[in-house]
Order: sequence, then C-alpha cells, then structure tokens
Amino acid sequence: MKFRGSKPSAGISRRDFLKGSAILAAGLSLPGCSSLRTLRNTFRSLSGNFDVILRNGTVVDGTGEASYRADIGIQDDEIAAIGNLSEAHANTVFDCSKYHIFPGFVDLHSHSDYVLFEDRRALSKIFQGVTTEIVGQDGRSPGPFTPKLARAMHSYMESRYGKLPFWDSVKGYYDALEDLGPTVNVKTMIGSGVLRQGQAGYTRRKLDKGEMRTIRGLIDDAMDQGACGLSSGLEYMPNAHSDTDELIAMCEGVGLYSTHMRNEDDRVLEAMIEAIRIAREGNVRLNISHFKLQGQRNWDKANNAFHIIAEARSGGLKLTMDRYPYTAYHTALNSLFPIWAQKKGLNLSLARGRDGDVLRRQVDDKISGIGGYDRIRLGVVYSQKYKQYSGKTLAEIARSKGMPPYELMFDIASSGSASTVVFAMSEENLIRIYRDPFSAVASDGSGLSPGMKGNPHPRNYGTFSHFLSYFVQKKGIMSLEEAVRKCSSLPAEIAGLEDRGRIEPGWKADLAIFDMSRVQAYANYDNPIRLSAGVEGLLVNGRFVIRNGRFNGSYPGRPLRERTV
Repeated sequence: MKFRGSKPSAGISRRDFLKGSAILAAGLSLPGCSSLRTLRNTFRSLSGNFDVILRNGTVVDGTGEASYRADIGIQDDEIAAIGNLSEAHANTVFDCSKYHIFPGFVDLHSHSDYVLFEDRRALSKIFQGVTTEIVGQDGRSPGPFTPKLARAMHSYMESRYGKLPFWDSVKGYYDALEDLGPTVNVKTMIGSGVLRQGQAGYTRRKLDKGEMRTIRGLIDDAMDQGACGLSSGLEYMPNAHSDTDELIAMCEGVGLYSTHMRNEDDRVLEAMIEAIRIAREGNVRLNISHFKLQGQRNWDKANNAFHIIAEARSGGLKLTMDRYPYTAYHTALNSLFPIWAQKKGLNLSLARGRDGDVLRRQVDDKISGIGGYDRIRLGVVYSQKYKQYSGKTLAEIARSKGMPPYELMFDIASSGSASTVVFAMSEENLIRIYRDPFSAVASDGSGLSPGMKGNPHPRNYGTFSHFLSYFVQKKGIMSLEEAVRKCSSLPAEIAGLEDRGRIEPGWKADLAIFDMSRVQAYANYDNPIRLSAGVEGLLVNGRFVIRNGRFNGSYPGRPLRERTV
C-alpha cells in the first residue's frame, strides 16, 4: 500500500510499486498467485493514513471477475490500498456496507464537447456514475482547426452555447477545460470531418497532396497533445465526401479509428466492410460507433453482420463496438434526406427542382424502412415555427396541421430544422450486441442538466442506469460484473486509457458508489429530462462529486492530456 512520502525505487514503474507495496504491507508474496485480485480475500488488516476510506463495500473491480468485500483507501487522486483497512485512518470515511463500488464509468461516445461550457456540472452523466467522457465523435471534434475554420466554429458554437474561450487546437481545448473545471474528465478524438472541412469546406472533391500533408501535421500535433484516435461520421456532411483512401491515410499513427459508418440501414453490411478495410490498411484498432441495424427490413441482417465481425477478428483485427441501450436513435432531421440533397444543411432549391420527385421517392423509401412517420419524433427543435411540437411525431404534427408528412418535413427543415428521435431498432438485436464480449455501453449523448431547452433523447440522462436496471437486473442478460466491465474497463481500454476503468492500487480514484436496490433511469421518451437514481457517491480523481446521493458542488474533472496509441 502507499504511505505518505513513499517513493518507487529506480527501474520500477509507479503503478507496479504501488501494487507491490500493497501486497507486502499485507504480509503476502507474489509466487504462486495468478493475480492481485486472488489475494484480496486473504489481506490482513492494513494500517496507514489516507485521504478517504470507502468502508466495507462490495467491490466490482471492472475486470469482469467476481465481486468481493473490501475497504478502499484513497490518497490524493489514486487508489492507494484495497483490503481490510479497519486499523487505518482517513480524513473522510464513507460507509459502503449497503452499496456496490464500481470503477467510474467511461462514456466512450459522448457529445459533451461544448455543452460543458454551458453547464459544467454534467448532472445527467454524473448521476449515472460517469466520470470520464470521450468526445470528438462522429467526425466532429473540438479541434484541431485551420485558422479560418477555428473562427467559423467559434462563432457558430457561441451562437449555441454562449460566450466561449477561443481555441484552434486540442491543446487549446484542453486548456479551456482546465480553466473551466468540469465535474468529469474529458478526452477528445480527432474528427476526420473537421479535418476535411478545414481544407475543402462542404465541396465534394478529392483532397490534393498538399491538403493531406496539412491534415497529417494537424493529426500528429493533436496526437502529441493528447487526442485518442480518429473519428468519422460518414452519414454527415462534409465527412460523407471522404472516400476510403482518404480515411486510410488519416488513420496512420492514430491507434484507434472509431466510426459512425457510411450507412446503418440498407447498406450496413457494405459499410462494415469499408470500415474494416480502413482499419486494416490504416493499421489501427476499429470501434464501430453506436452499432445498429436500423429499419425493420434490416433487422434480420444480424447473422451476416456478426459473421463479418468474426471474420475480421479471426484475421487479427482488434474490433470493438459501442451502443446505447435504446431502440430509438437520435439524429438531425436533415439526415433523413439523402446526401446528394444536402450541402451545408438541406439543399432546398435542388430538392424543389427537377430532382424533387426523385428525392421524395428516396425519402419515402427510407421512412417506409423505418416503419412510418409515426416512428419519428421531434427532439430539440431549432425552428421557431415548430418549437411547440417538440416531443410530437411527424405523423401527429402533420394531422394537426392538415399537411402531408413529407411536406411537413420540408417545412421544418426550411424554417430552422430540428433533431429527431427515430424508433427503428430491434431489442433482440440490441441484446445480441451487448452479449458480444467486445461491445461497450456508451450514451451517444451529452452531459446535460435540468433546465436546458429541448426534448432530447433519454439516453442523455439514462443510458448507464437503464442498462443496469433493465437489461442486467430485470432481463438478466449478463452478470453484474460483466455489465460493469462494459461500462468501465472495456471502454477505457478501447480509448487507450491506462490508469482508469478498474479498481486497482495505483489507478486513478474514479469511483462510483451504487445502491443497486435503487438504481433506476427515470428519463423516458415522454419525459427525457429526469436524473437517474442509485448513485450514492461519486469520486473523480479522488474527490467526492456526489455524496449521500447529492451533488456537492465539487469540480475535480480534468482534461486527459496523456498521449495514447
């Protein structure tokens, strides 16, 4: 265990020193022991002084192995000891005898990039047990930007979130977060969409060699500054104009490629094959973002999809995926229109012209695949004309206004647009995805707080709580230990975080204390802005953010600047 003033000897890593010290302090030796976890139940009483002791909790360490009873001693921002600490002392002792202690959850696919500057509490996330957010998803990251794009992004984001510090790099973004002081840790990916936008705007063309050299420089700098890989959003503009070879070239040296694939419905299998090729030829790990088979006519493609995944893994590709525990997705209304009808937003003049009939047929076909306009609900509405209809389906609004649904969609798009919640996935497939050992839980949502505007997807407030309460406790699709692994160590490993996501001596003290008898996601599609229940305590970098079920006004989160590969 770690004592005040102790230091590792030369040639031994700090983490190994801390683990070894904990074993020696307990009078145990390593020979014949397969892992530290097999030793814990034989720990003798440990003594020492700590900042915090979590007393007598049921520890689920994030590895998937069996839970056990133990005390956890915290010093500064690290887990210093695990075992019987009844003879130890601490400034703060928290009784966990009725609770489970988990590693803080790592949200592998978060959109909290800018919203933290509107409200740094991120209440929707911390009340689910989230301690780390991986942002910069779907090809849209908060840097790195060319000078021109940096000015444009800053202006646009200020129009949405209020006054912001100016930055043009990953380092600048991290500096702004450091000054802000959020509740949670943040690490960003590099968005391939913003890299392309900085060179070609929304123009559909091949990037030249000079532009690719500029992009390579931006990527290398961003990785040195602590980005954790490359993301893409190939159903969104302008990232949709990135061809396969462009993405392969961008992947060089980034370690991880996380993709919102080019298609997630009728051509999902072809999109999977492209993603696998990009990762293999780019020599990176592949993570498929919010993996889904959307549209009822595509639900039966699951066998083929998992066959493609198995083949890729057997060929040596490290392939993971993430998914939120809901059968509705959340996207921009404009995304329901084909790419050719979009530019920066929806190209209304093109769509109203000679290609209007073609567009209508393609949209009708997509909506038919989803299951109809009654399966599409307005989320956050930017159109002043339609703000009152937030939470209503397109079919409901069309009936109330006496308009054909397709014409209604056009009118919403032309008057400011909106986000949509689309009910298009199968729970059977969702369970199959979660049972894959390399699938992580992720929200695809933001750190929000009650009082913010709009009618968002309930995943912002309920992802991890709903997964635990519904899929694990009620439906029993896996053990609690495996479920916690999918929320903690697995996403941490995918993102390349080396000292978060597990409960181990020497690892960061990001810890969630759950009352599993109370865990519940209260957010639903009709009332999506409701905090989850069950988190009795939450520590970020060794400091309480939630204590006795209440936010305590502490902001110990930090940007994670360490380089990952």
